[in-house]
Amino acid sequence: LAQAGLDCLNIKVKYDVLPSLPAIGQGIIAVQTRINDERTNSIIAEINHKPTYIHAMVERDLLKGVGGDCHTMVAGYATGNENITLKAEYYFEDYTCNKYSSTVPINLIKDLGYNTAQKIRLTSKQ
Repeated sequence: LAQAGLDCLNIKVKYDVLPSLPAIGQGIIAVQTRINDERTNSIIAEINHKPTYIHAMVERDLLKGVGGDCHTMVAGYATGNENITLKAEYYFEDYTCNKYSSTVPINLIKDLGYNTAQKIRLTSKQ
């Protein structure tokens, strides 16, 4: 359940984030517009939550970095404001998993997703 559902049911969860990582971009609400629709894009810009946008882009870079799509067994979760942490898990066909986490200052996030992807794909299976 989402936190709102847990609260309504008065269920206390021990973890801020459950032990398994979510799928890339899970839980993010996205709005798609036409690139040349300036009026709509200016309205949407007003509701864009910049930290969430940054986290989503880092997570998407992770997915691109492993050459993945919605069927790829990769999970990623980006958090933070001044420093961005990306936690990632890459699952192989035999269901073994590589895990990797990296934190960088926000001004260095350009390659965070891609570099993390390289680490979890090239690291020997754990």
